Amino acid sequence: MLAQVKNNLAPPQPSLAYEMQLHEQGPPSIHWLGASPWSAAQLLAAAAARVAAPQRDRARDFLNAFLKDGPRNSHEVWDAARKQGHSEITVRRTARKIPVDFRRVFCDGV
Repeated sequence: MLAQVKNNLAPPQPSLAYEMQLHEQGPPSIHWLGASPWSAAQLLAAAAARVAAPQRDRARDFLNAFLKDGPRNSHEVWDAARKQGHSEITVRRTARKIPVDFRRVFCDGV
C-alpha cells in the first residue's frame, strides 16, 4: 500500500494498492491494483493493532495465571510482570479489559 501522510501544496491523493510479482528470472515487478479507500492513519492503526495484540494476549495470560489463586498486592504483580518482560502500560490496559478489580487495602499498624 502506498499512502500519503502529509501534503501542504495540493489536495489529498488517494492511497494506492500494489503487489510484488516475483519472476523466475530477473527482478521482481510491481503490479498496481488501483486506488484504495484506506488512509495512511488507518493503515498505521491496523499495523499497530497487529503488533500490540500478541503483547496484550501475553499480559492477559500472565494476569489470569498470576491472580488465579486470589488477590495479590501490587508490588508482587509489578515485580512478576517485569520479570516476564511485560510493560506496565500493557499490563494496566489489559487489566482494565479482563477486568481486574483494583482495591486499596489499609492495614492497621503497618
